[in-house]
Amino acid sequence: MNPLRYRFKLYARSKRLPESNYNIVYRPTDVKLKPAQRAGFRLSWRQSGLAPAGDATVHGSKIQISAGRVLFGSADGYVYCLRAADGALIWRFLAAPTDRRIMAYEQIESLWPVHGSVLVRDGIAHFVAGRSIFVDGGMLLYRLDVATGKVLSQTTLDERNPKTGANVQELVKWLNMPVGRPDILSCDDRRIYMRSQSFDLQGRRLEMGPEIDGPQEGTRQRGEGTHLFCPTGFLDDTWFHRTYWLYGKTWGSGWNGYYIAGKHVPAGKIMSVGDDRVYVFGRRPQYYRWTTPLEYRLFSASKQWKAPPPGSAPKPQPAARKRKRKDDGPVPVGYAENYHWSGEVPVLVRAMALAGETLFIAGPR
Repeated sequence: MNPLRYRFKLYARSKRLPESNYNIVYRPTDVKLKPAQRAGFRLSWRQSGLAPAGDATVHGSKIQISAGRVLFGSADGYVYCLRAADGALIWRFLAAPTDRRIMAYEQIESLWPVHGSVLVRDGIAHFVAGRSIFVDGGMLLYRLDVATGKVLSQTTLDERNPKTGANVQELVKWLNMPVGRPDILSCDDRRIYMRSQSFDLQGRRLEMGPEIDGPQEGTRQRGEGTHLFCPTGFLDDTWFHRTYWLYGKTWGSGWNGYYIAGKHVPAGKIMSVGDDRVYVFGRRPQYYRWTTPLEYRLFSASKQWKAPPPGSAPKPQPAARKRKRKDDGPVPVGYAENYHWSGEVPVLVRAMALAGETLFIAGPR
């Protein structure tokens, strides 16, 4: 079960939900969270002492509380802003190009749904409407003023390369292509991120093409633009062995590419990010490629891994010599020094949270 989905189910069963910084207590009678399809939930809200004021299907993770306001996107193509004190609607914005509905996952949705998580940075809300850059005219990235709902910018994300006007297929490298689907947005002081796609703070797409070059992968993963992302989306809970979270810049897929990033940057099935470290539940580097054992451990590592020292690469084996199995190899030379600590835990970690100097993990035994 996805940890974000589980959190909402747990809250819905609680008698009392956690208090926020705005002295608000959400109770199941005031805010109802109902499990829905695709790692989502139904959110119903009402003004204090009044009848229900609204209802929406929210896909994804948590709603955003900022400056006394509650913000979230909905499968109906709208973004809602409520007053946290009493649930009153402050503004509602139609992010879809038009209010057109279809049947999806046994419910009525917009052709251009909005992810439940709205990114708020410096009083500006960022979100994406749409399902793919290749259908229904693509997707739309918006920047709105949180206080008023005024549109600050709108960026069309479609199948055309904004630099050349040609189809983005021209940027395909082997089995890799530019990011084409939405996800939970993240940011740092200079950029906004959607999977491996980065935008400047004005919403303009930056580098689009996948930066794939096996021998130089370690170098390409460093520098400005490194961030936490997952190529299949943060809410992918399938745990497919050829995908994982990573703290880097780019990603290579396919039978001979999926394992490379995990040998150059911190990577795993779930991660938490601190000021200068990352905390990871993931596989050992020597078990990323073509292996039967899927062994995991919990570890802490530096955000930026050091490159192996010159001349430390393993020497090629003579053709006549029997090669070892891939899963018998050592940890890549020069990489062990990047770990602060590592150890096995008695649970399959499906949820993780860093609070100060304490790391919380949860999952089945």
